[in-house]
Amino acid sequence: LTDITYFEPAEVGREIEQFDEIGSLESGKSMMDALSPVSGRYNLWPRETGL
Repeated sequence: LTDITYFEPAEVGREIEQFDEIGSLESGKSMMDALSPVSGRYNLWPRETGL
């Protein structure tokens, strides 16, 4: 997938398992799911972690 034109993230703050869908990527020619490489809580911005 090259020249990504759009990314739609999944719901922020939810618990995810490895290989769960965390969003979708779109390019001029195709669309595909973005999968998580690890398990944990999905936070879009680091400041939302409470650290």
